[in-house]
Amino acid sequence: LDAFILPSLFEGLPMAMLEAMFSRVPVLSSRLEGISAIMTNEKEGLLASVGDVEDFSRQLQRLETSPELGQLLAANARSKALEQFSASVTAGRIEDVYRRELAIANTKLADKSSGS
Repeated sequence: LDAFILPSLFEGLPMAMLEAMFSRVPVLSSRLEGISAIMTNEKEGLLASVGDVEDFSRQLQRLETSPELGQLLAANARSKALEQFSASVTAGRIEDVYRRELAIANTKLADKSSGS
C-alpha cells in the first residue's frame, strides 16, 4: 500500500502533501484548517481526527482494503492540485498581484502629476 500519512497536530499549507497529491498518492491527514482548505474528506483524500490514532488506523485500513478508493482519491487529488496549485496557476496568481499593484501605483503617479 502506497499512501501519504500526515498526522500533524498543527499545519499550514503542507507542501509535502501537495507533492503527494501531484504524484497520485492517496493522502490520509489530520483534519486541520489548512489541510481542509485544500483537500475535501472522501473526495481528494481521507481526514482523521487530530491526535486520534484509532481514527487514523481505521482510515488507513480503508485504503488498504479498497485499492479502488485510494486510486479514486489520488486521481481526484491530482486533478485538484493541477487546477489550483500548479506552477503555471501559481505564477499567474502572482502576476495578477503585481499587475494590480502596478496599476495602483500608476494611478497614484498620474494623480500626483495632475496635481490631485
